[in-house]
Amino acid sequence: MAPKDPIALVLATIAAGATAGAATITLGVIALRAVSLAQTEGTASFMIISTATLGGAVVAAATAWHLTESINDIWRRGVTSAIATMLGFIVAALSAPADMVGGIPALIVFLCLLVGVSVVSYKGALSSIE
Repeated sequence: MAPKDPIALVLATIAAGATAGAATITLGVIALRAVSLAQTEGTASFMIISTATLGGAVVAAATAWHLTESINDIWRRGVTSAIATMLGFIVAALSAPADMVGGIPALIVFLCLLVGVSVVSYKGALSSIE
């Protein structure tokens, strides 16, 4: 199955992967804030943010890899996944200003925005495939 518009597929795939990965990392930041309000010290904070960051990278790459299934070139699929992962880290960095501005409620709003953009991008990528 060849994509109708490969450029639209790749752009929607990068957007879907990046926002899905950023949403995963933002979810980890929300968990980290909740744990930090409950306790003052411990290694749980490091484990939460490390797991969220690794999970976000995996989600971004896996989403992009899955959506570019119709592209036969492994190299292009891999580059698309890598770009989605790196962009996911950049978008997830926006959770810091959201946290400073409004705390956990602002992070939840940011998470909902990321999930919404991810769903719309995912559907856009699927519509680019014949």
